[in-house]
Amino acid sequence: MKAVESAYTAPLRERAELRYSLERLAERARANGRSTSPTVRSGLVEAREAVEATPCDVTLARFLVEQYQFLTRDLPTPEGASS
Repeated sequence: MKAVESAYTAPLRERAELRYSLERLAERARANGRSTSPTVRSGLVEAREAVEATPCDVTLARFLVEQYQFLTRDLPTPEGASS
């Protein structure tokens, strides 16, 4: 019975974790100014749609959240520039 419960709850737990991560990343994008980029906004929309879809393709949702994480990184600054 434990195996059945785990097989059912593991994807639900991961989906919840992906939702939380996505919101945390969206906050980071707002804080560092990346949320104004059309590419970053599109990445958020696509990842959010995947995470909120029913049924949820957890593999796809994980990939899209990871992709959004990449998009929300701080942009590099030129060498010698003050931040």
